[in-house]
Amino acid sequence: TRQPRLAGRRGAARRGRQGSARNSQTTKMTNPRKPPQGTRAASRSAVRSCLGESIATRQGLRSRVGPRARAFASARASRAAALHFLVVSDWGGLPVWPWVTPAQIGVADAMGRIASRHNSKFALSLGDHFYFSGVRDEKDPRFRRTFERAFRAPSLLAPGFFRVVAGNHDHDGNISAQLAYASRRNSRWYYPALQYAWRESVPSGDGAVVAFVLIDTVLLCGMPRQPPPADAETHWRWLAARTRGAPQNAWSVHDRSTSLK
Repeated sequence: TRQPRLAGRRGAARRGRQGSARNSQTTKMTNPRKPPQGTRAASRSAVRSCLGESIATRQGLRSRVGPRARAFASARASRAAALHFLVVSDWGGLPVWPWVTPAQIGVADAMGRIASRHNSKFALSLGDHFYFSGVRDEKDPRFRRTFERAFRAPSLLAPGFFRVVAGNHDHDGNISAQLAYASRRNSRWYYPALQYAWRESVPSGDGAVVAFVLIDTVLLCGMPRQPPPADAETHWRWLAARTRGAPQNAWSVHDRSTSLK
């Protein structure tokens, strides 16, 4: 009597397993991998929308890349067509070792980077090149120690790159020595006269020209010593002749902290 009951239990277990398998199959049949019709339609719509947006985006990018590239090229051409130059002054270092200051080296490094980035044509060096009393003669080591070694970036090495005019500390030394230093072969130190002028063409193709007039305020009014009246009058007449006929929007650069205006 016990075996049938065991058999019944085994049979029930088998039937239970078979029923579970059928239920599993039924579950798979009633939950197929493909979504219901409404879900499939929504998926197809989403895919089409996504593809449409992707295609539209690519087409939009194609339509925008051209103008952007042209604008970028135009900006580069505009930069290339500009006249770039640097303006610096009061970098005169020290009269004793190490002959330079950290601020001077920092400015020199920044000038090198900017001149390289913008292809600067020259630098206006507006006085006080050698603190505190200028130089003794054209062979003074200060030229090498305070100028040549400090401003050594490749973008600053072109002959005549530094267009020089003197400050009061330069006049406290031998200013003729600074003029003579410019006569060396391939010198970066361009200093043809105490005051001088020249013109630069702007490479824009429209014939624009910029006139640069470098003045020596010590010659014009003294700092603090006054120049002889006759000498000052001569230099003022020179300046008046060089600026005669200049447009009203001309820019002027002096050797003061508020100079650019």
